[in-house]
Amino acid sequence: LELVESMSMEEYENGNGVVGEVGLADVELRVAVEGVSELLPTTWGTQQRSEQVGAVQVTIIGDESKTPLITIHDIGMDAISCFKTFLNHCVKSEADCPQLFHTCQYHIEMPGHHRNAQRLPDSSAWMDLNELADSVHRVVDHFKLLNVFMLGVGAGCEIVARYALSHKNLVRCLILISPSFCEASYYEQYSFRFGAGYKWLGNSELPPAAKALFEERWFGDNRSEIESSETIGRSKRLMSLLSAELDSLQPDNVLRYAYANAMRSAVSHRLVELAGTSILLILGKNSWMHDEAISAFEEPNEPRVLAKSVSRVIISHSGALPHMEHPDQVANAIRLFFQGHSIVS
Repeated sequence: LELVESMSMEEYENGNGVVGEVGLADVELRVAVEGVSELLPTTWGTQQRSEQVGAVQVTIIGDESKTPLITIHDIGMDAISCFKTFLNHCVKSEADCPQLFHTCQYHIEMPGHHRNAQRLPDSSAWMDLNELADSVHRVVDHFKLLNVFMLGVGAGCEIVARYALSHKNLVRCLILISPSFCEASYYEQYSFRFGAGYKWLGNSELPPAAKALFEERWFGDNRSEIESSETIGRSKRLMSLLSAELDSLQPDNVLRYAYANAMRSAVSHRLVELAGTSILLILGKNSWMHDEAISAFEEPNEPRVLAKSVSRVIISHSGALPHMEHPDQVANAIRLFFQGHSIVS
């Protein structure tokens, strides 16, 4: 952990740090076979089961006596599409992050996002990020978890932060991949609030315009640093695979989660309250969240208070999904972070 924290962001960006510049990793993501419940990757012999807790479904992987690691996926995804590529890499290259298998993973699916889920009834309340954070607490309370590690991606970070701010005594560390913590932009609000709230509901599948919004969110339109047509092609193949995964989810439920994220309020002004919580911040350099996330952790009044708690890793040639584009680099960063918190193989 000291190695991560002692290096500057420029050293990471130049490829001289623990996380260096390499080409985009080949992505291995497979769509579930019809009629078969797809499982998240894990090591041989590890138990895996799913349980409904209130409005959310939880997939538990590993020995429940070990350190708990809660994950929350981004909008437009479920736990499988969000974390399978990364876990696949960790299983096949266990030396990259062996500590990951010395935790018990609790993968939380947002309401109606698990495979073969039915459309949420019209009478059900629309999702709200604060209420989703309450759902996370019901999971923590149900399984009697303490000293929790939490990993969020995109909108999942917004839920993780809200939970940590309300339950600091239960949270040990946060791993945040591509957070924002700012109020949704007018463009984001208009696109998802109008599309999800009025225009796209009731369709049997997501329209191309909705898929384009997710593609822009994950990969952005600023790929100026990617000079190789080969790496661009790999990004396109990843988006194609994610699009197929997106088609497997119930479209109205996906839009409800996207709507909740577009209605979010800023929590950046409260992050200083997490000064005692260790945070690993992982960002893709080409992500549109990059600048927002950096500024959120640079509070003007007490810049050193929060900085001591935050380790920042910038992944070059990556958008908002660095754990899928560069799973080896993200695994290495998490390995060092875990080592700094006495989770050792």
